[in-house]
Amino acid sequence: MFQRIPVLSSLGGVFQKRNPRQQAGLALSRLLTQFDLGQMPYESGSRPSRRTDCTRNVAIGIWLIPFEENRGPENADLHKAIPAATCDMRRQGIGVLMPVKLAASKFLAAVADPENVWRFFVVTARHVTDRPGGWFQMGLSVEAMYEPDSLQTLRFRQRVENAFTE
Repeated sequence: MFQRIPVLSSLGGVFQKRNPRQQAGLALSRLLTQFDLGQMPYESGSRPSRRTDCTRNVAIGIWLIPFEENRGPENADLHKAIPAATCDMRRQGIGVLMPVKLAASKFLAAVADPENVWRFFVVTARHVTDRPGGWFQMGLSVEAMYEPDSLQTLRFRQRVENAFTE
C-alpha cells in the first residue's frame, strides 16, 4: 500500500493546472465566512467547519459592471458600475436584487470585504426574475476572479465615490 506524503502532495499541486471557477468559489466562500464571523455572537459555540454549501441570506452592497462576452472583462468600463444588493449567497453564486432589469449576460461583480478591500469576480447571469415592488432578482454564477488594471481601478473608485452625489 502507498501512503500519502503531505510534502510531496503539496508540491504536486504546484504543477497542476488551477481551476479558476474553484478558486473564485473559494474566495467568495472566504468573504462569506468573514461576514458570518463578524455577525456571530461571542461564545456561541463552535462547529468543525463554517463553510457549507447551503444558501445564506447575506445582504451586502455590491457593484455590477456589464461587459460584452466577446470582448472580455479587461474591456469592461468600471466607471459604469451599477449598485445592487445581495439577497442570497453561496459558494457557486450570488442572488442580487436590483431596481433595474439588466439585459447583459456577463458581469464583473465587485464585492468589498470587511476591511473595505474590493474583490472582483467574473459572473454569468443565470436568470432574471421579477420581484414585488418593481425589483428584479438576478441569479449569478461565479466563473473566475479578476484583477483590474490601474486605470480600471481608478475609474471604479471614482464611480463609487461619486455614486450618490450625482
